[in-house]
Amino acid sequence: MGRSTETDPALTDTARRWLVRLTSGEMTEREMVQFRQWVEEPSHERIFQRELTNWRKLGQLREGLASSIRLPSAAQILRRRLGRWGRIGATAAVAVCSIMIFGPSLLLRAEADHLAGAELRRVTLPDGSHAVLDAGTALAVRFSDGKRRVELLRGRAWFDVAHNPGPRFEVSAAGGIIQDIGTAFEVARKGDDVEAAVSEGTVRVFASSRPGASQVLRAGQRVRFNDTAFAREADIPVRRVAAWRTGNIVLEGVTIRQAVAEVSRYRSGPTWVWGDISTAQPITVVLRSDRPEAALQALAVSANLSLLKMPGGITIVRQKSAQ
Repeated sequence: MGRSTETDPALTDTARRWLVRLTSGEMTEREMVQFRQWVEEPSHERIFQRELTNWRKLGQLREGLASSIRLPSAAQILRRRLGRWGRIGATAAVAVCSIMIFGPSLLLRAEADHLAGAELRRVTLPDGSHAVLDAGTALAVRFSDGKRRVELLRGRAWFDVAHNPGPRFEVSAAGGIIQDIGTAFEVARKGDDVEAAVSEGTVRVFASSRPGASQVLRAGQRVRFNDTAFAREADIPVRRVAAWRTGNIVLEGVTIRQAVAEVSRYRSGPTWVWGDISTAQPITVVLRSDRPEAALQALAVSANLSLLKMPGGITIVRQKSAQ
């Protein structure tokens, strides 16, 4: 009986649907309750574990495929004549299928020269400059035509620029340019919002969307810009500029939900907040990004929360009184 149940196509399909929802980032509180009820059945748990194993194997395939395929940019594809596809043949078919299956993450991987996972990554650039990439950051190197330029595609990075003769070192992000004048500085990008802050020396920031808009920043100074705004932000202590690069998660007066979201960026599995945790008081704390599980546990203890561990590295954060 158990064997026939666990080969039931309908139950297998249900397990796969739950996996998709759990990893989508769109799981609702009601769905989480339904999932817990469904997976408590032993045969359902075995089916879920089996499909989770298959899911992980697919992830390994994705990593291998992503590292072996360097996709052309969208502009390059559009410039090609239709007849060119005939000569590309199977390679084009693989690339197109890869985009359809793995979506924007593969396109971002194809464009980026350096991509950080759930941990900090330190890289040396062609001119000898050093960069520290925060978790989830994507960076493209654009050293060509006499330029020393990198593009921040996503996330945040701190740059310690090598003082070489020739063109200035530049970081482009969402249409803006952060130009080094001999310094170390941080650039953070979330969508089309960009913030630049200086930890040493001087930079000049330009926003292409606002002609003539520029700022010269010195240590402790920062600016934020997007398509519609370009403004100086309040100065901060130099020690707070890119404090994350030393492995510290510095949280000052943030809600528990914000703290959980920040810590979860350094975990390889999804982290969910279940229910209303807004009654907890704002916190100020320093945690370690290289020990995210311990950081989550510390948050749970301080705010009377419980951590529910699920298959696939999923952690659910909830109030201890929640049922």
